Amino acid sequence: MEQLKTYRLMVDEKGDNGVMAVSFVDSPATQEEWLMFKDAKLKFATDEEKREVLGVIMLADVPIYRNNPPYGEHYIIFLKEDIRAMVRKFFKDKVVDKVTLQHLTGTDGVWMVESFITDKTQGIGSPFNVPDGSWIGRFYVENDEVWEGVKKGDFKGFSIEAMLSYGPEVNDPLVAEMQEIYRMLNKLLK
Repeated sequence: MEQLKTYRLMVDEKGDNGVMAVSFVDSPATQEEWLMFKDAKLKFATDEEKREVLGVIMLADVPIYRNNPPYGEHYIIFLKEDIRAMVRKFFKDKVVDKVTLQHLTGTDGVWMVESFITDKTQGIGSPFNVPDGSWIGRFYVENDEVWEGVKKGDFKGFSIEAMLSYGPEVNDPLVAEMQEIYRMLNKLLK
């Protein structure tokens, strides 16, 4: 099987591009569903409903399949340093309350209350099994309709809405191996 090309997605921190919103979606591209803070099995949960969700916003160094012109079938990848730059720009642009639903409509009454980039060397871990350099976020959901959608399972994770630039092609044997694993997992899921 022909190996598909993998491209970095990057942000120009001084330009107009960047993450414009975080979307609550039913099928996150990261394949990581969020945690709702009401599950008694979670050691940091309380008995009262906090109306918070915690999840992976961006995975570091993991190829994600895409098919679009002019690139055709390919993978994109967010390298650790690119995620760090995107997060800096996200906060600089003050878009912590820009939330959409399924990438279709904006909503109010939902905002980010915590954000961190995993870094084991600094003791910054995550309840998710994700590579170092991944972006994790926690959102408070004041909006009753959105919270009902979260509880019903209409929304299960995050996806970003961003204007980013395609960077250079990544030619790394580890990326090729991860592509093959990704292909096999997709076959199993279908």
